[in-house]
Amino acid sequence: GPCDDQAGEGELSKVDRTNAAVGQSFLAWVDKKDADNVNNMVYINLLENPERFTGYAGLSAARVWKAIYDENCFVSQELCLEERVFYRLISGLQASISTHIALEFRVGNG
Repeated sequence: GPCDDQAGEGELSKVDRTNAAVGQSFLAWVDKKDADNVNNMVYINLLENPERFTGYAGLSAARVWKAIYDENCFVSQELCLEERVFYRLISGLQASISTHIALEFRVGNG
């Protein structure tokens, strides 16, 4: 079948590490102390708490994702590198969650 052909698999998983020197690309970053109270933060282990259906649907789910996308500290009108990376990470997270939910809660999966 089509899945039997593994040609090119190594190329797909290859990681380009040519610019991987730690800190080299981010010399302009500044370490800021976060104003948030760390005592109110909660650590959630996603290995122990995998993505699953939360009951949010329709407008409620859209409001949750909008809040996640909008909750950031970017102030400029142009997208900087950090903002593009942030949005790609959040987009990937949303895709992963949606995929895992679809896998677990597909129609007819009684």
